[in-house]
Amino acid sequence: MNDRAVPVATPRDLLLTCKRCQHEFRAPAAVLNQNVECPHCHKIFAAVPVGSGPSDPLVGKELAGCRLVRRLGSGGLGVVYEAEQLAVGRSVAIKMLSNKAAAIPTVVQRFQREAQLCAALNHPHVVGVYDCGQDRGVHYLLMEFVRGETLAARIQRFGRLPWAEAVGFVMQIAKALSHAHSRDIIHRDIKPANILIDSDGTAKLADLGLAKQLTEEPEAAGGLTMQGAALGSPAYMPPEQIRDARSVTKAADVYALGVTLYHALAG
Repeated sequence: MNDRAVPVATPRDLLLTCKRCQHEFRAPAAVLNQNVECPHCHKIFAAVPVGSGPSDPLVGKELAGCRLVRRLGSGGLGVVYEAEQLAVGRSVAIKMLSNKAAAIPTVVQRFQREAQLCAALNHPHVVGVYDCGQDRGVHYLLMEFVRGETLAARIQRFGRLPWAEAVGFVMQIAKALSHAHSRDIIHRDIKPANILIDSDGTAKLADLGLAKQLTEEPEAAGGLTMQGAALGSPAYMPPEQIRDARSVTKAADVYALGVTLYHALAG
């Protein structure tokens, strides 16, 4: 799940599976049996929930000092659960690499770099990372659990957002990006699905799986981004990122945030 946001959940929501890309994500219960848009591949499909909870064999199990509560979503590289961190009794989100993904060294490197870059960003509008490591062979990333929804889900529910609300969310993320850019970190995947809105209206930037440290030597990143490769979400990427994601500057994030604002305003 190196290019997806951390999914979030509300007390009454649905776990949906996109019929095209097979990604799982949470959506408000109000959209049951209505058409929804996959936040990952943008396919429109009917919101029919998939099984979770007691039918999931991992629910109730312990990993990295956490008891898994429910599955929040999954992608091609792994799965994310809501969990209880037993030592302190708090809710967390735990992202785990699948066995298949863990067998690919570059994927593991990117997963570890995501944790390192997140740890370097201590900001109220960036999803916090508490820990990362391996437990019984499973690579995991322990993160702040945001109880709310993604900006993508909010746009899906309401269509065009009021301008003051949309600008308010984007301004919060702009502060997060300013913080990241001051540390020479480029996100490279700004989009509504990677912006989480908690229950009190606080916007938080998520998913640094494609982030880049400008000050690194090319070999320090382990060759994770090949020259001439396009990484990110095409609908929000600037032209230079489509040509070569490795050479983009901080301006790419600003462009993508502007497209995100347009999406929120235009629906």
